[in-house]
Parts: sequence; structure tokens; C-alpha cells
Amino acid sequence: MGDLYLEMHEKKREVYVVTALDPEAWPSGTGRILAGLNSKVKDRYHDRFGASWREPLLLDFQEQIQEYEITRRKMDQLLDQLKEQLGISGEEEITPQQLADLENKLPQELRKEEALLREKAYSFIASVPVKLGDVVTFPAMQIHSLQHGIRVIEFQTPHYERLIVMFAQKVLTQDHWDTERAIRLLNTEPYQLPEPVSLIKENGFIEERIVDFPDFTVERIQMVKTISKEFCCEGNYHLLICVSGVAHLESESGKINELLPGPAFLLAAGTRSYRISNKVSGTLIFLRAVPVKNTMGAQD
Repeated sequence: MGDLYLEMHEKKREVYVVTALDPEAWPSGTGRILAGLNSKVKDRYHDRFGASWREPLLLDFQEQIQEYEITRRKMDQLLDQLKEQLGISGEEEITPQQLADLENKLPQELRKEEALLREKAYSFIASVPVKLGDVVTFPAMQIHSLQHGIRVIEFQTPHYERLIVMFAQKVLTQDHWDTERAIRLLNTEPYQLPEPVSLIKENGFIEERIVDFPDFTVERIQMVKTISKEFCCEGNYHLLICVSGVAHLESESGKINELLPGPAFLLAAGTRSYRISNKVSGTLIFLRAVPVKNTMGAQD
């Protein structure tokens, strides 16, 4: 539930679906995810440098991150010393609360410097608002970072690469940041939340395509109370994940399973059909992932 790396991918595409927002971190019910360059910063550089704005903006962004990295590494060295005193190895993961407790023991001036430099670096980055059930898609070359207090389900293409642009704590998986390469490659167009592809919208039932990868697709399905739908598997497995509400899943045999937010439910490819019903108040939101093999269908 803590902040993740500010990262970028050269090939991998990612899709986040928001499944929970910590009310202490986001009491309004709306969180924010860092994504893309800040359009106001871009406009400011365009006003100053005209058509040649890109190079000076990215240079200043890179230098700001590199200045922050120096201070971040000073903090990490001191934190490793404190962890060693507590019998915790330098590479061992700790909880966000443990990290906060240790950072409070660091010199106040160093903590102030780190916060100021981090804020300056983050000022180059935009953020997008997200609520429960929202979809956020990141194409290749788009910088992004999931923020604290936001839980998501993540779908991604099978590319195992990542560029770490910066991180507000010690990186445990590698000994360097990839700032220079990431800045050189990143997409400078302002980020915009994607519009899902509408498949069905009728009588309290909405089905939208939110993932369309070569190997699988994902639909976000919303159903108001009393709506019931039958889905055909047609030789494909179906992976179901409830995001909000309670999904009543009825199998061909008549067995009922209640799908609550969080766990996934796998229907084997041999399943011919199943029925999903919303029998409680509020809107049911669930995801359905299906391999790209055959077409699917929903019936009343």
C-alpha cells in the first residue's frame, strides 16, 4: 500500500483497476496516481523555449532527479545503519510504518532536504484522479507511479523489463536508477485516462473492454440490483474478480458461490455457461479475463 517506483517500460503495457482506497490516506474517496509529464510545466517551457522546449525540460527534470538521488542515498546509508542496530539486514524489506519510524530518527535537516528535493522532482510529473473501479492504462514509454493507500489489480503484457526513474526509498532489486535512459525515451505527451470500449449498455447492465492484449482480454462489467446475466464460456476459461459488491455465481449444476471483492474465481474451459446475479443493494462491479481464442457471449 506504499508508493511504488516512478517507473517506465520500453515494451510492457500495464492496466490497473482500482480495487481499494485507504480512507485514512484518501478520505474523499478519490486517490491520485502519478502519470506523465505535468502539462503546466510543459507549457511553461514551451513559452520560454518555443518549439525547442523538449530538450531543456528533460534536462532540468533529469538534473532534479539526480540531485534528489544524492540525498536519497545519504538517507538510505543512515537507514541501513539504524536497521543494522536493530538486527535487520540492509536488503531486508520492512513495512511502511517501520520505515517511517526509522526515518524519524534521522537528522531533521536531512529529512527536510529530502522532502523538498522530492517535491521539486515530482513537480515535473502530472497525476490523475482515481476512484474505486477506475481503469488506468499505461502504454510503453509512459512514466507512472502507484501512490500509497491505493490497491489495484494489475494486468500486463509478458515483457519483463522496467526502468526505475526514481524512488522515495531504497531500491532493493538493483543498485542503480535508470533515470538517464528513461528520460531520453519517455513519452512527453500529457497522460490522459483511457476510455474503455463499450460492448453492451442496456437496462442496468454495462460491459466494457478494458484490456485488449494479444494473449487475453478483460472486461469490466457493472450490474445494478436485480440484474442477472448468463455468460457462455465457449471453450475458454473465465477468470472472475469482484471489485465492488457481491457477485452471486450460479454454475450449471445450480451451485451458488458468492464472489467478494479481492479473490479470483477460475471457471475451467470445460464450463459451458454460468450465471451472475446482483442480489444486494448497490452496483456490482466485476472483471472477466478470457484468453484470446474464441468469441464470448452474454445472454439475458
